[in-house]
Amino acid sequence: MTLSGKKMAILVGISLAIVIAVAFLRGIAQAEGRDVLRCLCDGFFVGGALLLIAGTLVWTADQGVADGLGYSVSRFFRRRGPNYDDRRETYSEYKERKHSKKVHVAEFFICGGSLLAVSIILMIIYGI
Repeated sequence: MTLSGKKMAILVGISLAIVIAVAFLRGIAQAEGRDVLRCLCDGFFVGGALLLIAGTLVWTADQGVADGLGYSVSRFFRRRGPNYDDRRETYSEYKERKHSKKVHVAEFFICGGSLLAVSIILMIIYGI
C-alpha cells in the first residue's frame, strides 16, 4: 500500500479548514479557559468524522455498490441526443472499465482517524 503525499496534504488542508471553521462557529473567539478546549474538540471531531464518512463512501463506491444504477443511467442518457451511437456496452464491460483502477482511501482513514484521536484527547483534557 502506497500513500500519496499530495492527496494527504490536500486532505490535511481541507480538514484543518473544517476544524477552524467549526471552532469559530462554536465561538472560540469569545471563549475563555476550558471552553477553548470544547470548541477545538468539536472542530476536530467534525473534521475527522467527515473524512471518515467520505472515505467510507468512496470505498463502497469502489466496491461496486452502485454499478447497476450507474450503468442504467449512463445507458439512458447515451440513447438520447443527436450524437446517439448504437455501440452497446455490456454490463460486464462497464464494470471492467469502472474498476480497472482501484481507488486508495487509506489517506482518508489515516487523516480522519488522527483527527478523531486528537478530539478524544481534547475531550479527556476538557473533562479533567
